[in-house]
Amino acid sequence: MFLDALSYSRLQQLPRETAEWTHIVNDKTNNAIQLGQVSTMQAAADVRESWLAVLDSPLRARAWPPMRWNTILLLAAALVTTAMLIVWLRARREPLGPIDRAHAHAGFMFIAPWVIGFLALTAGPTIASLLLSFSRWSAMAPISAAESVGTANYRQLFGRDATFWQSMRVTFIFVLLAVPIGQVAALAIALLMNAKVRAIEVFRTIYFVPSVISGVVLAVLWTQIFHSGYGLLDRLLEPIAGWFHTTPPDWFGRDAGRWAVPAFVIMGLWGVGGGMIIYLAGLKGVPASLYEAATIDGAGPFRRLWNVTLPMLSP
Repeated sequence: MFLDALSYSRLQQLPRETAEWTHIVNDKTNNAIQLGQVSTMQAAADVRESWLAVLDSPLRARAWPPMRWNTILLLAAALVTTAMLIVWLRARREPLGPIDRAHAHAGFMFIAPWVIGFLALTAGPTIASLLLSFSRWSAMAPISAAESVGTANYRQLFGRDATFWQSMRVTFIFVLLAVPIGQVAALAIALLMNAKVRAIEVFRTIYFVPSVISGVVLAVLWTQIFHSGYGLLDRLLEPIAGWFHTTPPDWFGRDAGRWAVPAFVIMGLWGVGGGMIIYLAGLKGVPASLYEAATIDGAGPFRRLWNVTLPMLSP
């Protein structure tokens, strides 16, 4: 068979942009072979169309000048200084007594570690990413080698990258499912954890601990749960699927187009303990007199939740 195939063999021709080419080929062939969404001939046509879009990219229109990082850093420093000056001037206009000033100083000291961490680990990288989006940089060379391309990356993204709109659609569906379900679950658990029962602190700890576990442990755990052959979730769904004369979904295999997003929503519920802590802190601040007054007026549990708990939690 090997000798017979030699008469049809050809040397594989790879472009210089091997990483981009490999990503496109793997993505399109997976749609045909693994997911079965399109035929192999359609996948080949999609590969050709996507690669032509890369070749016609605005980034290839001409040679681009290097980024002027010195000018950018000076402008950033000027903006930060101006913002701090405005905040300082507004703060000076507010008359504060000695007690209020002491409280303000203590508050700033308490939030200082978070503010420093936010500026260094979140705001800084976010601003750097925004600036790099106007450049062409491989991340394998010094950042001084980045080239200024203006809006070419965005023109390529919005006009020639079909996967961008697909990713936006999937992200929208995920947010539409994950945010309401996550918030309702966190609030429901917080209401349970606010009950005055013995050893309630132990249950609060049990619900919160999973939200601080991450990394390889979670990857192995969810792989075992969602495995299509012996996964725990599919075993639980087998009786229900049998009622409808079907089988449990292959979450990240042949049924990924339909069930991958719900699977990630289910995974997101693993960290619902973080939201539970925030809601629980809010519930501790609701005056008990409001519940007593509502009970005297004849309000049941649902009316107390709707007219007392939720309005007091809204801040």
